[in-house]
Amino acid sequence: MQSMQSVIDCESTQVVKIVVNSFLLIVILFARSCRLLKKILVFVNFSF
Repeated sequence: MQSMQSVIDCESTQVVKIVVNSFLLIVILFARSCRLLKKILVFVNFSF
């Protein structure tokens, strides 16, 4: 039972790491494409 608990803890920490890495990647991509997003928003605003 104790070993099972440690395995669950290990898996949960892996999941947390994956989630954090994905979040950081999204933030970096968003920061890089921020100017592009602004251009798209301006274009959409002019379209509608």
